[in-house]
Amino acid sequence: MTTTPAIPAHRSPLRQASRHTAAVAVALALNAALVLFMVTWLGRSRSARPATVLAVPMVVRQLEPEEMEIAEGPAAEPLPTPPAVEPPLPPPEVLEISALDLPAPVPAPLLVDAPATAASSLAVPAYEAEALPAAPAPLPAGGTGEAEARPGPVRPSRGPVLMRPPDMSEYYPRRARMQGLTGTSHIRLTVDADGRVTDVEVLDSSPPGAFEQAALRVGRSLAFRPALRDGQPVPARVTLRLIWRLES
Repeated sequence: MTTTPAIPAHRSPLRQASRHTAAVAVALALNAALVLFMVTWLGRSRSARPATVLAVPMVVRQLEPEEMEIAEGPAAEPLPTPPAVEPPLPPPEVLEISALDLPAPVPAPLLVDAPATAASSLAVPAYEAEALPAAPAPLPAGGTGEAEARPGPVRPSRGPVLMRPPDMSEYYPRRARMQGLTGTSHIRLTVDADGRVTDVEVLDSSPPGAFEQAALRVGRSLAFRPALRDGQPVPARVTLRLIWRLES
Protein backbone atom coordinates (compact mmCIF):
# COMPACT_ATOMS: atom_id res chain seq x y z
CA MET A 1 0.00 0.00 0.00
CA THR A 2 1.50 3.27 -1.05
CA THR A 3 2.02 5.97 1.61
CA THR A 4 1.43 9.55 0.56
CA PRO A 5 3.85 12.14 2.13
CA ALA A 6 2.36 14.60 4.44
CA ILE A 7 2.13 18.11 3.08
CA PRO A 8 2.92 20.79 5.67
CA ALA A 9 0.18 23.02 6.41
CA HIS A 10 0.34 26.45 4.78
CA ARG A 11 1.84 29.16 7.13
CA SER A 12 -0.23 32.19 7.82
CA PRO A 13 1.15 35.54 6.39
CA LEU A 14 0.28 37.39 9.59
CA ARG A 15 2.44 35.08 11.61
CA GLN A 16 5.38 35.57 9.35
CA ALA A 17 5.08 39.37 9.58
CA SER A 18 5.02 39.23 13.35
CA ARG A 19 8.15 37.15 13.46
CA HIS A 20 9.97 39.56 11.14
CA THR A 21 8.98 42.57 13.21
CA ALA A 22 10.19 40.89 16.38
CA ALA A 23 13.53 40.07 14.82
CA VAL A 24 14.02 43.72 13.75
CA ALA A 25 13.11 44.97 17.20
CA VAL A 26 15.60 42.63 18.84
CA ALA A 27 18.35 43.79 16.46
CA LEU A 28 17.61 47.45 17.17
CA ALA A 29 17.65 46.83 20.90
CA LEU A 30 21.00 45.10 20.67
CA ASN A 31 22.46 47.95 18.62
CA ALA A 32 21.14 50.54 21.07
CA ALA A 33 22.61 48.66 24.00
CA LEU A 34 25.96 48.40 22.23
CA VAL A 35 26.01 52.14 21.46
CA LEU A 36 25.09 53.01 25.04
CA PHE A 37 27.89 50.80 26.34
CA MET A 38 30.44 52.36 24.08
CA VAL A 39 29.43 55.91 25.05
CA THR A 40 29.57 55.10 28.73
CA TRP A 41 32.97 53.46 28.45
CA LEU A 42 34.46 56.32 26.49
CA GLY A 43 33.15 58.88 29.01
CA ARG A 44 34.73 57.00 31.91
CA SER A 45 38.04 56.74 30.06
CA ARG A 46 38.19 60.47 29.39
CA SER A 47 37.25 61.44 32.94
CA ALA A 48 39.80 59.09 34.45
CA ARG A 49 42.70 60.16 32.20
CA PRO A 50 44.26 63.56 33.16
CA ALA A 51 44.50 66.20 30.52
CA THR A 52 47.90 66.36 28.85
CA VAL A 53 49.44 69.85 28.37
CA LEU A 54 51.93 69.98 25.56
CA ALA A 55 54.80 72.37 26.25
CA VAL A 56 56.03 74.08 23.13
CA PRO A 57 59.63 75.27 23.53
CA MET A 58 60.08 79.03 22.84
CA VAL A 59 63.36 80.24 21.44
CA VAL A 60 64.19 83.93 22.04
CA ARG A 61 66.95 85.33 19.87
CA GLN A 62 68.29 88.88 20.26
CA LEU A 63 68.53 90.66 16.97
CA GLU A 64 71.61 92.78 16.49
CA PRO A 65 71.03 96.25 15.01
CA GLU A 66 71.85 96.49 11.39
CA GLU A 67 74.42 99.02 10.34
CA MET A 68 73.04 101.43 7.82
CA GLU A 69 75.20 103.70 5.74
CA ILE A 70 73.89 107.22 5.50
CA ALA A 71 75.03 109.00 2.42
CA GLU A 72 76.51 112.34 3.32
CA GLY A 73 75.30 115.25 1.32
CA PRO A 74 77.67 117.70 -0.34
CA ALA A 75 79.62 119.87 2.08
CA ALA A 76 78.14 123.28 2.53
CA GLU A 77 80.18 125.92 0.79
CA PRO A 78 81.51 128.62 3.12
CA LEU A 79 79.88 131.97 2.78
CA PRO A 80 82.02 134.52 1.00
CA THR A 81 83.78 136.92 3.30
CA PRO A 82 82.29 140.37 2.92
CA PRO A 83 84.82 142.92 1.70
CA ALA A 84 86.36 145.02 4.39
CA VAL A 85 84.97 148.50 4.52
CA GLU A 86 87.77 151.01 4.70
CA PRO A 87 87.11 153.79 7.19
CA PRO A 88 86.95 157.25 5.67
CA LEU A 89 90.10 159.30 5.86
CA PRO A 90 90.11 161.97 8.55
CA PRO A 91 89.82 165.55 7.37
CA PRO A 92 93.17 167.25 6.71
CA GLU A 93 94.65 169.06 9.66
CA VAL A 94 96.05 172.54 9.31
CA LEU A 95 99.49 172.37 10.92
CA GLU A 96 102.06 175.07 11.35
CA ILE A 97 105.35 174.71 9.59
CA SER A 98 108.07 173.90 12.07
CA ALA A 99 111.68 172.79 11.99
CA LEU A 100 113.57 170.32 14.10
CA ASP A 101 116.89 172.00 14.59
CA LEU A 102 117.49 174.95 12.39
CA PRO A 103 115.46 177.34 10.31
CA ALA A 104 117.02 179.18 7.44
CA PRO A 105 114.62 181.62 5.81
CA VAL A 106 114.26 181.12 2.11
CA PRO A 107 113.36 184.26 0.22
CA ALA A 108 111.07 182.59 -2.32
CA PRO A 109 109.60 179.12 -2.83
CA LEU A 110 111.44 176.84 -5.19
CA LEU A 111 109.11 175.53 -7.90
CA VAL A 112 110.22 172.57 -9.97
CA ASP A 113 108.16 171.44 -12.94
CA ALA A 114 108.62 167.93 -14.24
CA PRO A 115 108.70 167.84 -18.05
CA ALA A 116 106.16 165.06 -18.58
CA THR A 117 102.58 164.56 -19.64
CA ALA A 118 101.67 164.08 -15.97
CA ALA A 119 103.50 166.98 -14.41
CA SER A 120 103.78 168.11 -10.80
CA SER A 121 105.48 170.86 -8.86
CA LEU A 122 107.62 170.75 -5.76
CA ALA A 123 107.48 173.86 -3.58
CA VAL A 124 109.84 174.46 -0.65
CA PRO A 125 108.22 177.15 1.51
CA ALA A 126 110.07 179.39 3.90
CA TYR A 127 110.64 177.85 7.32
CA GLU A 128 112.39 178.68 10.55
CA ALA A 129 114.53 176.58 12.88
CA GLU A 130 116.94 176.99 15.69
CA ALA A 131 120.26 175.29 16.19
CA LEU A 132 120.75 173.34 19.37
CA PRO A 133 122.91 175.21 21.89
CA ALA A 134 126.47 174.01 22.18
CA ALA A 135 127.49 171.95 25.20
CA PRO A 136 129.19 173.95 27.99
CA ALA A 137 132.99 173.86 28.10
CA PRO A 138 134.60 171.83 30.92
CA LEU A 139 135.58 173.75 34.04
CA PRO A 140 139.28 174.55 34.46
CA ALA A 141 141.19 173.08 37.37
CA GLY A 142 140.65 175.03 40.56
CA GLY A 143 137.51 176.73 39.22
CA THR A 144 134.64 177.96 41.31
CA GLY A 145 132.50 174.97 40.42
CA GLU A 146 129.80 177.10 38.84
CA ALA A 147 128.94 176.42 35.20
CA GLU A 148 129.27 179.24 32.78
CA ALA A 149 126.11 180.62 31.23
CA ARG A 150 125.02 178.74 28.11
CA PRO A 151 124.94 180.70 24.90
CA GLY A 152 121.56 181.50 23.37
CA PRO A 153 120.17 179.99 20.17
CA VAL A 154 122.52 180.19 17.21
CA ARG A 155 121.17 180.86 13.77
CA PRO A 156 122.27 178.21 11.29
CA SER A 157 124.07 179.26 8.19
CA ARG A 158 121.56 177.50 5.90
CA GLY A 159 118.89 174.80 5.81
CA PRO A 160 118.75 171.55 3.84
CA VAL A 161 119.31 171.90 0.10
CA LEU A 162 117.51 169.62 -2.35
CA MET A 163 120.07 167.78 -4.46
CA ARG A 164 117.87 167.28 -7.54
CA PRO A 165 114.16 167.55 -8.18
CA PRO A 166 112.31 164.24 -8.60
CA ASP A 167 110.62 163.12 -11.80
CA MET A 168 107.08 163.53 -10.51
CA SER A 169 105.57 161.79 -13.54
CA GLU A 170 106.97 158.50 -12.20
CA TYR A 171 104.94 158.87 -9.00
CA TYR A 172 101.65 160.20 -10.43
CA PRO A 173 98.95 157.68 -9.45
CA ARG A 174 97.60 155.81 -12.44
CA ARG A 175 94.00 156.01 -11.25
CA ALA A 176 94.26 159.74 -10.67
CA ARG A 177 95.79 160.19 -14.12
CA MET A 178 93.00 158.18 -15.79
CA GLN A 179 90.35 160.17 -13.91
CA GLY A 180 92.07 163.48 -14.62
CA LEU A 181 92.49 164.30 -10.91
CA THR A 182 94.77 167.10 -9.71
CA GLY A 183 95.58 168.26 -6.21
CA THR A 184 98.19 169.17 -3.62
CA SER A 185 100.01 167.38 -0.80
CA HIS A 186 101.96 168.76 2.16
CA ILE A 187 104.65 166.47 3.55
CA ARG A 188 107.10 166.95 6.40
CA LEU A 189 110.57 165.42 6.09
CA THR A 190 113.19 164.74 8.72
CA VAL A 191 116.70 165.05 7.23
CA ASP A 192 119.67 163.76 9.22
CA ALA A 193 123.20 165.21 9.31
CA ASP A 194 124.13 163.12 6.25
CA GLY A 195 121.33 164.59 4.15
CA ARG A 196 119.23 161.39 4.15
CA VAL A 197 115.48 161.42 4.70
CA THR A 198 114.74 159.41 7.83
CA ASP A 199 111.02 160.10 8.21
CA VAL A 200 108.15 161.24 5.97
CA GLU A 201 104.76 162.39 7.21
CA VAL A 202 101.77 163.51 5.14
CA LEU A 203 100.29 166.58 6.80
CA ASP A 204 97.37 166.93 4.39
CA SER A 205 96.48 165.97 0.84
CA SER A 206 93.60 166.79 -1.45
CA PRO A 207 91.52 165.24 -2.77
CA PRO A 208 91.57 162.73 0.13
CA GLY A 209 92.70 159.24 -0.79
CA ALA A 210 94.20 160.19 -4.16
CA PHE A 211 97.83 161.26 -3.61
CA GLU A 212 98.84 160.23 -0.04
CA GLN A 213 100.83 157.12 -0.98
CA ALA A 214 102.44 158.83 -3.96
CA ALA A 215 103.50 161.75 -1.75
CA LEU A 216 105.17 159.33 0.70
CA ARG A 217 107.12 157.69 -2.13
CA VAL A 218 108.26 161.08 -3.41
CA GLY A 219 109.46 162.10 0.06
CA ARG A 220 111.48 158.90 0.53
CA SER A 221 113.19 159.35 -2.83
CA LEU A 222 114.58 162.83 -2.09
CA ALA A 223 118.18 163.57 -1.17
CA PHE A 224 119.47 166.76 0.46
CA ARG A 225 122.62 168.50 1.40
CA PRO A 226 122.39 168.65 5.18
CA ALA A 227 121.67 171.84 7.02
CA LEU A 228 124.70 173.62 8.48
CA ARG A 229 125.18 175.21 11.88
CA ASP A 230 128.41 177.08 12.35
CA GLY A 231 129.75 175.18 9.37
CA GLN A 232 128.81 171.76 10.78
CA PRO A 233 126.05 169.50 9.33
CA VAL A 234 123.08 169.11 11.65
CA PRO A 235 119.69 167.35 11.35
CA ALA A 236 116.68 169.42 10.42
CA ARG A 237 113.02 169.14 9.51
CA VAL A 238 111.54 170.65 6.37
CA THR A 239 107.98 170.87 5.01
CA LEU A 240 107.34 170.56 1.27
CA ARG A 241 104.27 171.24 -0.85
CA LEU A 242 103.68 168.94 -3.82
CA ILE A 243 101.42 170.18 -6.62
CA TRP A 244 99.83 167.41 -8.69
CA ARG A 245 98.69 168.61 -12.08
CA LEU A 246 98.26 167.29 -15.60
CA GLU A 247 99.53 169.11 -18.65
CA SER A 248 97.18 169.39 -21.60
